[in-house]
Amino acid sequence: MYAECAIPLYVIIDPSENVCTVHSKPARTGNYTEQDTIAFGEDLVLPLEGREVVVKTDGFPRSEG
Repeated sequence: MYAECAIPLYVIIDPSENVCTVHSKPARTGNYTEQDTIAFGEDLVLPLEGREVVVKTDGFPRSEG
């Protein structure tokens, strides 16, 4: 539904896997055409309307498994 509405980025933060998944380039078919996975500890860089927002992920809670 987010892709159909042309939401440019959809981010899933998954503490069970210790990763963030960024879906981008929405298509009218309801899918995102690109997907990047960023491990906790790496910077999450989100390109938004001509600028970048950087989220530090090293403090995110992590799964012990």
